[in-house]
Amino acid sequence: MSTAFIGNMVRLLAERPIVRYAPGQVDVSDIDAVRVVHKIKGGYRKSDWYLSLAPPGVLTLMNITDPGIHNVWRRLLGGPYQDNYLQKLEPVVSEKISLALDKMGQELKERGCIDVLKWWIYMALDVITELSYGASVNILENEEENRFIIDYLEGLGNIHAIRTTMPFVVGIASWLRLPMFNKLLNAGPRAAQWAVETIKSYKSLLTDENPKLTLFTPLFDKGDKGFTDEQITHLAGSNITAGSHTTATVMTYTIWAICKHLKVRDRLVNEVSKMPEAFKHNDIRDLSYLNNVIRESVRLYAAVPSVLPRDVPEGGAEFRGYYIPEGTTISTQCYSIHRREEYFSDPLKFDPDRWQNPTKEMEEAYMGFGAGTRSCVGTNLAHMELRLGIVHFFRKFPNATVSLKEGMADVDMRQKALQDVSDDAKQCQQSSFSEHAEQATSPPQKRAVDITHIQSHDTRSSLNETSTKAPTILPGPEMSDMVEADLDQLYFDRVHSLAPIIHQGRYLSWSKQSSKSESHACLQFVMWTLAACASAHLQHLRESLYGCARFRLEALDKNGNFTDAATLAQAQAWLLLTHYELRYLQYRQAWITAGRAFHIMRLTELHELNRFGVMAVNVALPEIWVEIEEKRRTFWLAYCLDRFVNITNEWLLSLHEEMIWTCLPTPESDFQHSRPVLTELLSEAIESSGQKMLGPFAEVIVLTTLCWRSLALKRSALMENVYGSEAYTDSWTRHTRLYHLLQKRLALLSVPASSAELLDPMRLFTNLLANAAVIWHYKITETVSENMNEQLSLVPLYSASEIVGLTKPLTRYSFFKAHTFSPLLLFLSAKFLKAYPDERITTLSTMESREEKLQEITKALQILQSGNKLAKSYLELLESDSCQNPCNLSPVRNIPVTGDTEQLDHLSFLGVTNPF
Repeated sequence: MSTAFIGNMVRLLAERPIVRYAPGQVDVSDIDAVRVVHKIKGGYRKSDWYLSLAPPGVLTLMNITDPGIHNVWRRLLGGPYQDNYLQKLEPVVSEKISLALDKMGQELKERGCIDVLKWWIYMALDVITELSYGASVNILENEEENRFIIDYLEGLGNIHAIRTTMPFVVGIASWLRLPMFNKLLNAGPRAAQWAVETIKSYKSLLTDENPKLTLFTPLFDKGDKGFTDEQITHLAGSNITAGSHTTATVMTYTIWAICKHLKVRDRLVNEVSKMPEAFKHNDIRDLSYLNNVIRESVRLYAAVPSVLPRDVPEGGAEFRGYYIPEGTTISTQCYSIHRREEYFSDPLKFDPDRWQNPTKEMEEAYMGFGAGTRSCVGTNLAHMELRLGIVHFFRKFPNATVSLKEGMADVDMRQKALQDVSDDAKQCQQSSFSEHAEQATSPPQKRAVDITHIQSHDTRSSLNETSTKAPTILPGPEMSDMVEADLDQLYFDRVHSLAPIIHQGRYLSWSKQSSKSESHACLQFVMWTLAACASAHLQHLRESLYGCARFRLEALDKNGNFTDAATLAQAQAWLLLTHYELRYLQYRQAWITAGRAFHIMRLTELHELNRFGVMAVNVALPEIWVEIEEKRRTFWLAYCLDRFVNITNEWLLSLHEEMIWTCLPTPESDFQHSRPVLTELLSEAIESSGQKMLGPFAEVIVLTTLCWRSLALKRSALMENVYGSEAYTDSWTRHTRLYHLLQKRLALLSVPASSAELLDPMRLFTNLLANAAVIWHYKITETVSENMNEQLSLVPLYSASEIVGLTKPLTRYSFFKAHTFSPLLLFLSAKFLKAYPDERITTLSTMESREEKLQEITKALQILQSGNKLAKSYLELLESDSCQNPCNLSPVRNIPVTGDTEQLDHLSFLGVTNPF
């Protein structure tokens, strides 16, 4: 957002109480509106804009949009920020302020002026890190050694601005190596490592009789009345971003304003000089003029004068005669309301005396630390730092004035938009201090267009009457026709077999059309993204293509095109995007992305394509049959994905087996050659297990279903223990029957590891899955049965050995072709082998010991990790994990921070997250 745009909007908001500045975006600077929007239980939830303030899956008090969760967290976190608790932490604040003032005095002697902003930032950082982590970064004492934290925060400011406006740029930043992200890329790993290690070190001290207090000391290991170590790390990180530069900025502007107005300075110096030598915060907290000065400074120079966007609740709202429809984003922000003459006379004047007897309107319009229940939780701490810092400063430098050194002028202190910071905005000096002030106004808004001024009407008028522009569509990277053709071929050569849902002929037909739909364009970008990953010479396009694909898909969702063909293409795109995110980004992010595809499955009823015998009709019409087959395959890919991403943590499913009336997919050759073939329903195929082998994709579906049935039987058996055998009868019989079904399928599928059949990646994965299913079912049965025959373990041990043998063809060919979830099956086999003594394993094969088998699996995971982060995650777990609970296959626990600079979201100790 340009400075001109911000200035335009601020000018309008100073003149008018309500401005529509983009489709669906309204800003108000009216205390009646503020009162309603920020009212407790008023129904105005934080907008999704806040979710972009942190990496996916990271929650802090700032980006929680659910009021219920926020209330719980706020109640837990609020206690340590109360004055009585902060009194115990005051020595830390005083010590750091004293050290900062010593540094200022030293600089004044050497230079003749002081870089005040620099020293206040260092002071605030040392304070907030010690109060949050139990240890300071000590940048006041070791500036050069600990410069990484400043580089990190400066880089984080850029990424916050970009993430909230152009999130796709974050995805391609490391590839482009944008200069604005260099500091974050270089400093991020060290900052993340420091955060994790410091929290761990502090926690080890909590067993002491009188541990050092922090803002989180009462919240460790308290169950529902506290937070996990990971959550505390995230919250501590958010404290740094919210409590360092913000405090320093207000402190700097306050001192500058005081020194610009000598009468104010002299009056303040007179008040603070009466304090005792060893005064404490309680001695100065009620100083009338000091508090008036601070309030007036915050009014004009709030650290975060940006918008506070909320969603208008059901039924819409009316403010000042304007009707605002539900779903509109309505924002309040202090910058404009603090400058409305309606509430503050001569609003641009720095006048502390206005707060001597403030009006009710002034009190209600003051939003320097937010408004309502979502106001800043650290307000009390900020005021403590401001009061102590200002008093100590003017007791040490009572004659401070504004400097003219190095060309310093008032214009250098003007507030600037974050993305329009230039060199002339960085210089700010005083004869007793020098400042480098960069102040952010409101953050750029998504979809910001021309400011639309709203004319007054006698009757209610809708703010959405103006026609809304379609979302901006991000063009992809420039590629020649030859590169696009290469990507098309690469997709069907190396990627398609792992997610066989696209008919190549149909794709080549619509992809060449210049007027193809936006949903098909999105699908094509996702396909190209995966294709680029499978090519050494096109890898550099991966991040850019992914950023474009995701951006366009999200824009398409907002556009609301729900035609049959468009919805199918969207579902296919989200499914393929999930596979990309599983392999190259975050496990949790992929899980959420998959959910979007699952919802489309249910919305379009792809689970009952053959409910009324449609298959027979379509066999006679090949073109229609191919279209229906694509839908079938898309559904079944989603079905398998639902089970793979949820079985590791035993989470609930989205697509349930008992509701399915869609036949299994045909063999791949028949699909690609448009040869209509009748297939069975899933239930029929399972009942006929052992009679015939299905196509590899259909076999994966059947085996995945049997694995999930094993888990369902485990739950039934556990319920039987709770409610008695009358409620859940014959559980052992069902376990035995399921085991026999798996054995029959395994017998059909088993081929030597050297077989040419295993050149087909899906066929190879089917064999891996069949053997893994036997292990999985055995371990499930073992958890619910008290008297397992040890001889029964020979069958799954044999299957584990078979999986070891299959690692050779798995790694012999291009690892690009290895199925996304192959590492999961290797990990299951390895954990099972680790649980049994070597002598039992060697009875099956005299050629390899258990350690040799584990080495083969480890070697395979090491090869696969180059193109699959799941392999990397499971490899780390295998090297560090014990053999306990082989059924627990989650890749999202106890993964150390790796310092990976590929993805910026992993670098933020605003949320130090596991790679998956």
